[in-house]
Amino acid sequence: MVFHDQDDDISSEIAFLDAKLLSMNCNVAFIHTTPLIRQDKPFENMFREERKSIFRVFARFAEQLPISYTTFTAKKTFYQDSKQLEEAFEHQIRSFIKDKLEYLQSFEKIVFIRSKRRLCPQKTGKPSRKNRMACPPENGGLKL
Repeated sequence: MVFHDQDDDISSEIAFLDAKLLSMNCNVAFIHTTPLIRQDKPFENMFREERKSIFRVFARFAEQLPISYTTFTAKKTFYQDSKQLEEAFEHQIRSFIKDKLEYLQSFEKIVFIRSKRRLCPQKTGKPSRKNRMACPPENGGLKL
């Protein structure tokens, strides 16, 4: 999970990232590092050095932002099926939110942005760095 206080404007950093990626012939709506590293879609036709350059640009971008983040992990072999694995992640996320609830409630508005359709169905349009869609509770998002 990535946290960003909306009072900290990052539009110039996003514009710089967009321009830099376009100059590298990387015209993608968003970057997930796993496909970038594994040379999966949409990076399947890029050479290793091109993907490394994109990774470095993205890492530098993330390092300079006024954001914080946390990760949740689970060893897939420990769980018998995907339902148990999903429950393990739900438990970790709920525990994190419970532990940080006072901090999270200090904000007027909390928006959870989805990255996969199955987590939050989208009615129209395609997600992009410029047009992100919040995942409201009625579409499966979390409500605090």
